[in-house]
Amino acid sequence: MKKLVILCLLVVLSFGLVIGCGVSENNDDNNITDNNDTEVVEMAEIKTMMVPMRKDPVSGILDAVSDGMPMDGGGHEMEYIDQMSNETTLKLQPKFRMLIILPANQTTPYHWTDLKAGDESVASLTINEFASDSNPEGMMGVGGHRVFEIKGIAPGKTTVKTKQVHVADEDDVMEEFVLEVVVLEE
Repeated sequence: MKKLVILCLLVVLSFGLVIGCGVSENNDDNNITDNNDTEVVEMAEIKTMMVPMRKDPVSGILDAVSDGMPMDGGGHEMEYIDQMSNETTLKLQPKFRMLIILPANQTTPYHWTDLKAGDESVASLTINEFASDSNPEGMMGVGGHRVFEIKGIAPGKTTVKTKQVHVADEDDVMEEFVLEVVVLEE
């Protein structure tokens, strides 16, 4: 019984160390540093999928997304985050890219607006594509995913956001996706 309690405590502590991370901003030189004395922020859950090797990497990414499952062999790993990372923090190195994959359906009156970064000198949008789910029967109204890719540009902190709005009324918001992006020093 004692071993079970200790094991459970170790698992809980390990889990807390993996998902928790402190971030602070030094106002003197605007460097972003890790600091254990600052508040704990929830980090984005980064996932990995296998992407088929293609001349056009975007179509390879979209094929993997539309299949909905990681592919076996014949490709390379691609990291991404999804809707579960809404309102969390993502840390990136400069020049690194991260996919944001959100559920979407082109046949509804709601669509995702362009992903915008508050400070495009810190992170910028490099891909904005729709990928339909597999549809071998050729049915109408099949859903899919909106795939955004952001790239870390320079050290700093910014917020990226998009929202799912009605095509006839931008004030009719169904859902928002907001992500704090921290680009670290190289």
